[in-house]
Amino acid sequence: MAARRRRHPLMQAARLGFTLLGLALLGLSAWRAGPELDDLLRGRWWQPPSDAAFSETIAGAFADAVLHDDFDGEIRAALAEDDVDRARVLHGVATAARRPLSVETETAYAEATTWWASTRRIVAEAGKGAVTGSVDGVAGLAGALAVDLGVPIVGDARDIAMQLWKRVTGREVDPLILGLAAAGLALPVAQAATDPLKAALRFRRVDPVLATTLRRGGIDVARRAGDDLLGIWRAGGSGAVAASLRGARRAEDLGAYRRAARLFGKDSEAHITVLGRRIVRLADSGRHTIPLLAGFGGILSLVAAVGLALAHHGGLRVVRAVTLGLLGRALAPGTQRA
Repeated sequence: MAARRRRHPLMQAARLGFTLLGLALLGLSAWRAGPELDDLLRGRWWQPPSDAAFSETIAGAFADAVLHDDFDGEIRAALAEDDVDRARVLHGVATAARRPLSVETETAYAEATTWWASTRRIVAEAGKGAVTGSVDGVAGLAGALAVDLGVPIVGDARDIAMQLWKRVTGREVDPLILGLAAAGLALPVAQAATDPLKAALRFRRVDPVLATTLRRGGIDVARRAGDDLLGIWRAGGSGAVAASLRGARRAEDLGAYRRAARLFGKDSEAHITVLGRRIVRLADSGRHTIPLLAGFGGILSLVAAVGLALAHHGGLRVVRAVTLGLLGRALAPGTQRA
């Protein structure tokens, strides 16, 4: 019996090293990419390295959306949900891009945006937002923020009074808004960050997932979110804030919208409305770089380990023989039937 060929220590070490490295990299890839698989599949891999590149990326995505998105269906859906503000932005973008809209959509939009309907809605929403703090749309958000940021003490006192009135009338009290208003009265320095957050939590169209995250995230999350909302408001106005609250699902998402608002200013309302969560995916795409590279590196390391094992055992000759045999059978003329 032929003596078994002795394995070289360096070969053994290389095989073991590639195997352990491959398993470690695959584990890192699964750990980092698993919770964000949806974004990984639909997003982009590399985060733009600068504001200029990020702005260019968003502009390109916006141009693509203007050409291919279903504005007709989105406008009808917004009107069906009584979200005239969103319908207004989408209609403006579609009109500027000369995208055709159906007669039904144009008729429904015209009815919802007549002079009387628009004036009545804006006045009612703004007054309701300023007096009660309740926010139904962009005008209500503007009214609430005008009081909250213009005369913070009045806004905090109003919110405390509204929450106490809810308790007296047997309705559910919002402990977070009550706590933020009390903190604003006690520590006026904190009002700049907490007041925009109160308006966001009262916004009727805020994403429920985001609202839950903000309520359960603690004071640090609340302050950071409030600071991001203030930055969005200062750069893009109430419309940009409303569009951001529709699209954000995590507190961190507001940072991406803040960056977009800073880059596009008053035009950010249109960009955020049209692109929605696509802006978040573009801003967050950099976090996919590590799991992606780790996954590729892990696969290559395991392939190298297997290759070394085949080379040691003469497996490459076996694989070559089997491959050539299959190829020969595929190219050979078919046998005649009996």
